[in-house]
Amino acid sequence: MGIMVLVQANINPKFSSKIKSYFAEILPDTRAFDGCHYIDVYFETDKPNNMVLVEKWDSREHYQKHNVWRTETGVIDKILSMVDGAASVRFFEEVDA
Repeated sequence: MGIMVLVQANINPKFSSKIKSYFAEILPDTRAFDGCHYIDVYFETDKPNNMVLVEKWDSREHYQKHNVWRTETGVIDKILSMVDGAASVRFFEEVDA
């Protein structure tokens, strides 16, 4: 069944277009990473600097392994340099309903 991960962050307005092109560059590798079902990026229509990543992974361990890899390669630091404040990461377990 897997888990869903929601990452919410406010993007510094001067980086709005840069972060979108950066995601276009890096997300194909995330989508190909072991355990990733999907990752989609959304920007709120009423607050265009509010971004949400919606991700589905086989397990939290798969997500964490990906996060370690992205940290080691500098991707996480680059993304965080474009964020105002702290990002929120929430994990949701899928249920059979």
